[in-house]
Order: sequence, then C-alpha cells, then structure tokens
Amino acid sequence: MGTRWLVWTALVVSGMVLAPHAWSQATQPAEAEASAPPGPPTDPALRAAFDEAGVKYEVFRNGDLVLKFSSSGEQKVTVSVYVKPKRVRFGDLELRTVFLVLPFTGGAVPESVKDHLLLLNARMPMGAWGIDSVPGDERVALLFKSVVDADASPEQVYRTARYMADMAMRQMGRIGQLVREARGAAVTP
Repeated sequence: MGTRWLVWTALVVSGMVLAPHAWSQATQPAEAEASAPPGPPTDPALRAAFDEAGVKYEVFRNGDLVLKFSSSGEQKVTVSVYVKPKRVRFGDLELRTVFLVLPFTGGAVPESVKDHLLLLNARMPMGAWGIDSVPGDERVALLFKSVVDADASPEQVYRTARYMADMAMRQMGRIGQLVREARGAAVTP
C-alpha cells in the first residue's frame, strides 16, 4: 500500500494502545511536506452542503473531509471518520468511501480479535471491519469502511459517519479485552 503513519494521537483504552488517526499516501519526509503540492481537492459540492447544513469538519491534506466524534463518560475518546472526495463507479452506482482507522500497536493482531471482527461483519447492517498493514513495517491498523451514494445528502453522510464512530467506540473496550486475554494466555505456562 506504500503508506506511512501520520498524527499519533495515542490513547490507552482498556490496557491497549489505539490511536484514531489516518494513513496517508505521503512518500516525502515530514520536512519536505511543507513544500509539497497540495493533494487532490475536496468535493466542492459536499463541502458546500456540509457548510450549509452546519456540519463541522476539517480537510485532510489529501482532500478527505474529516468528521470528529467524541464519546461521553469518564474516559474521553475521539474518533476521526474520513469521507473520500473521490467518487467510484460500479455500473450505474456512483459511491463515496467513508472510513475510520484504529492503529493497533503491540505486534500481530490476535486471532481472537480477527474472529471478533469477522463475527461483527456478519451482523453489520452496513460497513465492514478489516485489517491492514504497511508493507515492510510491523504496524497494523484496524479499518472500518463503508460506502454511501455519491450524491447522498450531508445528513446521510453525517449519519453514516456517526454510526461508524459509535460502532468503533463501542468495540474498543472489547478489542482491548481480547488482546489482554490473548497476551495473558501467551505468557502463561
């Protein structure tokens, strides 16, 4: 995939370090990024619709629109959901990708986490969990990805992003528990 990690906003969740953040197609060192040409433009129609609807967002340097959602409670967790500006065609359908990334640290993803994500996928009304890695790098990320109609209203895109963020925040504790159990089982004689 040729990607690098950006924006390490690490937070400890149930004993496991997860960091909501983005992967980038960047190939230049950080000091050269300031002089790099800007990435692809965002979708001006979607930005205008978000602005008109009062949806707060940021623009990532590759043109993705970033919606941030925070949990309530004692342990505040913020998840960033990315809306791709590029439209993808499948026959008569024109779609837009919506995704979030939860970087996973501490080695390989345990089989119990993989099984958990696979079972979640079977029950998902939309979206799917996956695992991705950077070739030649030990870092791994848990991905939650969905698609929406490219001409979906800002409310529909926002609701999709909100659903994904809520789902990720609900699963962080369970994933942390599975990791702790797997690591404990690995060191027990």
